Amino acid sequence: PMAAKTEVDGLSVAPVLDDLVAQRTTIAQAKAPLFAALAAVFGFGVASAQAMEEPVTFHNDKAGISLVGTLTGPDGAPPRAAVVLLTGSGALDRDETIFGHKPFKVIAEHLTQRGYLVLRYDDRGVGQSSGARDTTTSEAAADAEAAFDFVKRQFAGPTGFLGHSQGGTVGAIVAARRPEVGFLVMLSGPALPGSVVLRGQ
Repeated sequence: PMAAKTEVDGLSVAPVLDDLVAQRTTIAQAKAPLFAALAAVFGFGVASAQAMEEPVTFHNDKAGISLVGTLTGPDGAPPRAAVVLLTGSGALDRDETIFGHKPFKVIAEHLTQRGYLVLRYDDRGVGQSSGARDTTTSEAAADAEAAFDFVKRQFAGPTGFLGHSQGGTVGAIVAARRPEVGFLVMLSGPALPGSVVLRGQ
């Protein structure tokens, strides 16, 4: 068991970690159905042979800006669904390039090979997108909504968001506004109010 020394804002996290260690057998047992559920949602292990990739431009008319990205999808077969990738905080390109790694490129290629239509795009003022680099969460949500509308003009099937970090919050904002959003996947999305997250960071 871990000693109760680690604290966050005066609250010891060791009991939580101890509980996780104690529950490791339960967690291990839960992996199989978890992976089965992921396979059902995203079709893991069902790869398609060919994929198309094309540069695209869409517009946030209210902000007067153009957003440029990459649309990928199965070639010659109807997509299973469409996914818009939403980057985390900061000015990031369509691949969410961080220290040379391109996680959104990896995710997009993975989903595309499994039959999904995927849009990823440069943030405002980054890469080929116009506008100021520093955006608020509300502005990012407006851009995400423009991205969603663009995809829906290309594809009538289920369309949703996959957001990383702040992108999860952005996707939730748009999903709350637009009931036609088919799904929302949050990767490390904040589970606390923004004021609390900022203090922690």
